[in-house]
Amino acid sequence: MANLSGYMALSDPSAFTFESKGKHSFKNISEEKEVFELITDHPKAFIIDPVCRMIISDEENAVQHPEMAGLLFCSTHCMDIYMRNKGKQDVN
Repeated sequence: MANLSGYMALSDPSAFTFESKGKHSFKNISEEKEVFELITDHPKAFIIDPVCRMIISDEENAVQHPEMAGLLFCSTHCMDIYMRNKGKQDVN
């Protein structure tokens, strides 16, 4: 597990397991930053919006794609973006 000292966005980071994915470059950030993956025992515990990549933790409040069962969005705005870009490989 990587050392996450200085990055305490979680109330109890010891309750989670993180795996370093190395340093990566991001737009508008001058230096590379280390990226971590949250490792869970339940890989399907979270649904991720395919447009904004937001974690959808409550399926009941998610927006369902009108034609594709199981494709969920965090908002109608993200679903609209997805629908406008339908057929393109990556909407981001």
